[in-house]
Amino acid sequence: MRTLLLLVCLVNPILAGAAVCPPPDDLNRYVVAPYDQQDPPSMDRWFRVYYKLLQPFDSAKPTLVLVNGGPGGDHSILDAVANEDFVHRANVLSFDHRGLGCTTELTPRLAGHVPQEFSMDRAADDLDAIRRDLLGPSGKWFLYGVSYGTFLGQAYAVKYHRHLAGLVLDSAMLSSTDVAVARKQYLRLYVDENSVAKEHFDRIRQLYPRHAAAVLEALFPMTYGFHGRTLQIPELLARLAGAEGEQQFLTILAPYRIPVIPAVDMPRRILCEEIYDHPGQVAEHQFYLTFFQRECGPFKGFRKPMDFSSTLSQVRAPTMVWAGKYDPVTPVQAMRRMARLLPEVLLWENAHSGHALLREKHRCAVELLDRFLGGADLAHLRPIVAGQECQSEPESPVVVQEHGVDPLDSIVSYPF
Repeated sequence: MRTLLLLVCLVNPILAGAAVCPPPDDLNRYVVAPYDQQDPPSMDRWFRVYYKLLQPFDSAKPTLVLVNGGPGGDHSILDAVANEDFVHRANVLSFDHRGLGCTTELTPRLAGHVPQEFSMDRAADDLDAIRRDLLGPSGKWFLYGVSYGTFLGQAYAVKYHRHLAGLVLDSAMLSSTDVAVARKQYLRLYVDENSVAKEHFDRIRQLYPRHAAAVLEALFPMTYGFHGRTLQIPELLARLAGAEGEQQFLTILAPYRIPVIPAVDMPRRILCEEIYDHPGQVAEHQFYLTFFQRECGPFKGFRKPMDFSSTLSQVRAPTMVWAGKYDPVTPVQAMRRMARLLPEVLLWENAHSGHALLREKHRCAVELLDRFLGGADLAHLRPIVAGQECQSEPESPVVVQEHGVDPLDSIVSYPF
């Protein structure tokens, strides 16, 4: 249920940005940025970008910006690390994307709207406006991006590589063509490789063939994590396969159906124009990212598909790429390709994890971030990555007592 609520907020940023925005202070900051850094006529059109620090800024400490996913996530990703010791040894911050949350609302519904005001390139400019505001024109910082945050992270790292001290790309893609790789291996990774899941799904396909695609689509939120893949998927498939007739089958399936929620503004533009690969309406695609098929059609003619394969080698900062073998949206094959392109890189690949290693292998991820910010080079981090703590299965889900909210949920944005 938490995943579906997250989907509602990320696909519809009007809901995500409903909170009251704080006034400026030592932790809550606003920087004024132009709509388009490269277009002089737009320089008289400005908007405010909101960012939040976990501690008051200290110029003697290294600075880490957390770039959230979605696209459409917000600064609440800070919750995932707020209680970690390393945040007292660094300036840790995150932000709300243009048009979302406490950053100025931008939408075609407002007067003065300009075409293509949502793009990764302009979002990279917004990020650098934050850097200049906090660190000055020549300041350097570390950047951690997760999922969509790695796409934006690459755009920033290519355009502003002189201002990066280090880069962490957690669950990344190199190109929009990588969506096809994830789509192609979906059935194998989440059904066929688990003998119990495969047995039950084969029975479902035999008994209710016209509902097979709906079942695969319903599994999608469970594919993001180790425990969803190994426990929740086999359990749901067992219940569905054991249903006493089609009516009971549909009753069991109903709570897991992903709701149809229109995407708007920033998430829709970037997803449909830069990320989604528009595979066409054929049967084999009817279970994977189906709401994009419904939402993205009008944008196909305006595509500017992302592809960093020819520019990623320009990144000069030391870079860690974090990859889960069972990632449903940013396939491990893409991250292996990225590691071959980056000049100075450490690839951490976990053979059990899904999407977002900061969530799946939190303790190891935090240790790597702490040491990286503290000045450790990639050679010193390599033995940690190869160790048992980083290579073992993800830990059991945390049982959260207070408010029933797991702060690590702020890491996983749906779908990227």
